[in-house]
Amino acid sequence: MKKLLVLSLLLLMLAASAQEPVIYIEITPSQITLAPGQTATFTAVGYDKRHDKVPFFRPIWVVEGKGKITPDGRYIAGNNVDDMDFVKAINPITKAQQSARVLIRIPKVEKPMPPVHVHPVPPVKPVPPVHVHPVPPVHVHPVPPVHVHPVPPVKPAPVVPAKPVIIVKPVQPAPVKPMPPVKPAPMPVMPPVHKPVH
Repeated sequence: MKKLLVLSLLLLMLAASAQEPVIYIEITPSQITLAPGQTATFTAVGYDKRHDKVPFFRPIWVVEGKGKITPDGRYIAGNNVDDMDFVKAINPITKAQQSARVLIRIPKVEKPMPPVHVHPVPPVKPVPPVHVHPVPPVHVHPVPPVHVHPVPPVKPAPVVPAKPVIIVKPVQPAPVKPMPPVKPAPMPVMPPVHKPVH
């Protein structure tokens, strides 16, 4: 049995040495929020230069922060509340590495709502019946008949005979005599004014 175990280990080492080196690492989960003391398990997958998965890849796990991690990727959160840890997976051969973020938070405990006291509604008092007094009958007095006096007949107006129409002849205007022309009055001649010589 021991020989078989040794042979299987040798075969695994030979297979690992014949594989392409890991140049890229993917961590799951890449980000997580935990309370102090809570645990989470991280897994890592290695890829070669052709972006193919490399089987039997086992990285070295490292924590930057107050938390701790086991060789198989089991993380235990520290007491650094409102802080962040970084979990790293490192390939010791190619030095390729990848990190995941762990946020340390204390979960908020929601306080239960206080019970609501509902006061009972008092019963509604019945409305007393309303007594409606009967309306007395209205006595309507008969309207006396209206006596209409007959209208006397209208006498026709006497016809006045029309007066004869007198035709007035137009009056011819009297002839207008032309006015004689008016001669202008002669203008008086002013004597010359002699200026004194000094």
